[in-house]
Amino acid sequence: MRRVLLFGFALLLVPAASAQVPSAPGTIVQDTTIDAAKADSIRSLIRMTRSSQIAEQIFSRVLRMQRQQYPNVPDEWWSKARENADFSGLIDQLVPIYAKHFTHEEINRLLEFYRTPVGRKVIDKMPSIMQESMSLGRTWGKRLRQQLIEQLKSDGYIET
Repeated sequence: MRRVLLFGFALLLVPAASAQVPSAPGTIVQDTTIDAAKADSIRSLIRMTRSSQIAEQIFSRVLRMQRQQYPNVPDEWWSKARENADFSGLIDQLVPIYAKHFTHEEINRLLEFYRTPVGRKVIDKMPSIMQESMSLGRTWGKRLRQQLIEQLKSDGYIET
């Protein structure tokens, strides 16, 4: 389940790079030297596509799921966990990733696209698409898991 959520989170960050880009402790950044104009364009793209807001939405869903899994944990703890989640540095951590995969020209073309009516529609619809996709992914994953367990049983690897 967590893998499905993490995969969904990773997919959300795809639609959307200053001389030195800071990295948070524990972050792995291969090359922190990025052209300032490119970095600014990437930040614009990330803001435009609402990637950090989508990440916050996913985090909220994950917290709700974890609350259900751990009902003995008090509400105050979950509220504190939400408050302590640092989304402010997310954009800076995404910049090198985008810079690695896209040229400055490609970033500018993406910005142009997302300014079009179809691009704005993609941005507006993406949270709903991701929510529905995650729900489908959970159902599909449960079904696949059950099929694997049944096959393991039928092949004699686990007891029935």
